[in-house]
Amino acid sequence: MDIVISRIGDIGKVAIVENPPLSVFASYLIRLKIKNHKLTPYYLYYWLKAPDYQKYIQGAAEGSTRPNTNAEVIKAGPILIPPSSLIEKFEEVVFPIRSKIILNQKQIMVLRKIRDALLPKLVFGKLRVEEI
Repeated sequence: MDIVISRIGDIGKVAIVENPPLSVFASYLIRLKIKNHKLTPYYLYYWLKAPDYQKYIQGAAEGSTRPNTNAEVIKAGPILIPPSSLIEKFEEVVFPIRSKIILNQKQIMVLRKIRDALLPKLVFGKLRVEEI
């Protein structure tokens, strides 16, 4: 799992990539690696989205026309590390939800492909609704 955070423009915008491709990330993103084994990717992801962290990162932005920051500022942000037992309970709740989100995203991609294949045929009369 990769966690990326925007460092230019819309700084602080965070994303989690559950199945990261083998690729190079854009220069405006910072990829975070967890070194503290007390943390989990999901916990860190949701912490970075939390209002306290977002307030910190927005306040640490530099630049007036295009806000930006760097990895050192992102790493220096506050983080609450609860006891391991709480993080385990958090994971027990979040993991099934994230799994469902991933499944939904995959289904959405399949449905989009079906729509994109059918729509032109419907519009140009090559396929009728009754035939579907």
